[in-house]
Amino acid sequence: MTAAIYSCKKSNPSPDNYLKYKLDGVSKSLKPDADYIDDALIIDAGKINGERLTIFFDGYPAPGVYDLADFDVASISYTLNDDPYDTILSKTGTLVIKSYDGKHISGTFECKPSNGKNMKTITEGEFNTKVEQLGYSAPSDTDSTYSFSAKAKILQQLQKIRTAKLMSGK
Repeated sequence: MTAAIYSCKKSNPSPDNYLKYKLDGVSKSLKPDADYIDDALIIDAGKINGERLTIFFDGYPAPGVYDLADFDVASISYTLNDDPYDTILSKTGTLVIKSYDGKHISGTFECKPSNGKNMKTITEGEFNTKVEQLGYSAPSDTDSTYSFSAKAKILQQLQKIRTAKLMSGK
């Protein structure tokens, strides 16, 4: 008996690497990239200058339910063609970390990010992806406080890494 195994590169998210949600009732699915750096996690999915959803988590993402009104812990941003919407402005939403072992994370989310004038409604959000450890410090389960400007610097660095990965085709 002979068995042949064929593989091909898929452009769609795999069953174990996905981020999906409904935006104003329309189903969306993107391939995420997750990085943990200096006690901050970012899950980023989408295209540069296109549709993009980013989940930012400050500290160790222990399983639990997180209120996005507390943007010092977590926030979600949605961007479409350089028009950013963020839960930092709306202070509405919930992020649920189902599991995290330092190498893989899964969870759910819902929110209403705002651009200051309008809101988007994101429902039925789910993610499941591996996490690349890029950190200057190892993840810990202790609280870690960052100023908003420090978080912005981490986010910028992670977005540079993500942009480089997208440009290189990885």
